[in-house]
Amino acid sequence: MPTLAAAVTVLQLIFSPDPRIADLPVADIARVVRDVWSPHVDVVLSAPGSAARLGAQVLNLQISDSAPASRSGERVDALAWIDFVDGEPQPAITIAPRRAAETVAKAVVFGRPSREWPAILERRMRANAIGLSLAHEIGHYLLRSASHTPRGLMRAAFRPQDFAEPN
Repeated sequence: MPTLAAAVTVLQLIFSPDPRIADLPVADIARVVRDVWSPHVDVVLSAPGSAARLGAQVLNLQISDSAPASRSGERVDALAWIDFVDGEPQPAITIAPRRAAETVAKAVVFGRPSREWPAILERRMRANAIGLSLAHEIGHYLLRSASHTPRGLMRAAFRPQDFAEPN
């Protein structure tokens, strides 16, 4: 993994409840993000109005099913995104739960298409999709780069199957 551009040791994510993700296990979303970043950064999920952690970088999480603004050559079907202004990542990440559900619906797990899964598995997969996409966008923020890699967390797109095993 490339070196982190900023000396961030604690990242506080401000996560507002939203009816579009009310059925998802938020603890699973947080677990995926923490599992990815724990060797490098302590990630804390907080409710709006929570006191900022001492020394923490604060990122706001927004929920929207509208497509991100299209920029030259950029995908507009992303599950999450972060905006850059003058080459600097902004302290807000947007997640798109409807796109996560659409992507998960294309997955096959143990030879079974999503329509055959128990509801709990489908919810877990959507939580994994959002968590992994969120971890990816946190990578853009921490690395201070909009670039993607050929593989790994910072690749440009994930396959639906990647959400079965997000690590």
